[in-house]
Amino acid sequence: MSTDRISGASESATRTAMSVSIDAATQHPRVALMLRDFGVRINDIVPGSTAADTWTEYAQATWGTTPA
Repeated sequence: MSTDRISGASESATRTAMSVSIDAATQHPRVALMLRDFGVRINDIVPGSTAADTWTEYAQATWGTTPA
C-alpha cells in the first residue's frame, strides 16, 4: 500500500474515531477499550503522522490521557 493511501486511510480512521460521542466512550467499556486500542495502533502504524498526532492531542484534551 502506498504512503498516500496509508496516510488517507489513517486520517479517515482518526476522523471516525473522533466522531464517537464522549458519552459512548465514557459509559461503555468496550467502546473505551476500542478507542484506546485505536490510539495505540495508529501510533504504531503511522508514528509522527498528522493522524497519529491529531488523535494523541484529541485524546489528551478530551480524556486527559494519551492513547498508549
